[in-house]
Amino acid sequence: MIKALSFTLRQGLEVAVVLAAVSILVQGRGAGRSRSVAFLLAVLLSLPLAYNFNLLGGREAWSGALGLSMGTSALGLLLFRKKTGVAHWLGVGLTAALTLLRGTDIALFPRYVFLETVSVLNSEVLLTVAGLVLGVSATFVVFILLREASKHLFHWKIITAGGVLLLVAFGQLVTGVKVLVVYGVIPMYSWLVDLLIPLINGQELMFFSAIIFNLVMLGMALYMNQRVPEPTKGNPAQRRKERAQKLRAVGTVQASLAVMLVVVAVLGVSAVYANRVVELSEAVPVEGQGGKILIPLEVLQDNNLHRFAYSTSEGTKVRFIAIHKGSGVYGVGLDACEICGTTGYYQRKDEVVCLNCDVVISIPTVGFPGGCNPIPLKARVEGDYLVVETAELEDNVEVFD
Repeated sequence: MIKALSFTLRQGLEVAVVLAAVSILVQGRGAGRSRSVAFLLAVLLSLPLAYNFNLLGGREAWSGALGLSMGTSALGLLLFRKKTGVAHWLGVGLTAALTLLRGTDIALFPRYVFLETVSVLNSEVLLTVAGLVLGVSATFVVFILLREASKHLFHWKIITAGGVLLLVAFGQLVTGVKVLVVYGVIPMYSWLVDLLIPLINGQELMFFSAIIFNLVMLGMALYMNQRVPEPTKGNPAQRRKERAQKLRAVGTVQASLAVMLVVVAVLGVSAVYANRVVELSEAVPVEGQGGKILIPLEVLQDNNLHRFAYSTSEGTKVRFIAIHKGSGVYGVGLDACEICGTTGYYQRKDEVVCLNCDVVISIPTVGFPGGCNPIPLKARVEGDYLVVETAELEDNVEVFD
């Protein structure tokens, strides 16, 4: 759930912040309605487009084209914001491109979830869907609050919107140029590659810089709104109205600041969690005896995940895992899967987890094929031993080559 929530928040937060900035720069009759239509159409198109990237030249080409569209639209909007007609359509184009880019990313996420599970309806899938729904809902809340808070930014409105758009536009232009280089549209000059590498690696930094800039401006707006003096002129009704307006302004900015801080905290915790280092336990070396590997059942009775390594006739070490599932039933499989390769699995409390994608594997399903489950191995119990045929491991040597 946390993975789905943080993924959706990361994509959605960029949309919310940029669209709020566009709403500041593009005013006028019908401007908001046009952007709303563009947004809804882009949302509706995201799902079919996400699953037909091959018709669009591939996902990378699609991302590059939209990145260039976003970057040029954002820069154009900053340059021509006072030209109402031009700014209007640049805002519509930016809204559509950004929503399509992040919308297709979000639309693709469920596919990976279902690829990594053996059952359509299980707790992992339900929690993931809940995370996606919560993330999308939080994105709408952020956008609405930022749009309302922008009315209380005083003369910093343009600075805030401009700073956010510049940082986001720069990151998207880098993506677009990278794709043009990959596809040979721009020659792959060594100096250009040397320039692009740190910029590509720093794209997340640019995104979070835009968010931090937004937070700073909200903090300044909160401070200035709180310093607005209490009304002393006019009749009592007018003073009450002005006092209520001040309280509403302070409350809106406070709410925006609080929600943004919560979202950033969730993304930060998720990033730390995703980048944590998990060491796999050492694989216990085993040898075949008459074509069989014998593992004492007493070793497995602790119901923990056990890792073994068998050296094949070619000298390749094939890792496999075994776990007691209860009632004398054992799950045995390679320490690898069809999706994530040989990164392996580890045990987290009462869960078996894929080291690469952090998908939780239901222990009763270990030994069955599908999704991110370990590639199953045939095994049987003979007396006090769990028996794995060496031929099974020899047949899977290519997995670890």
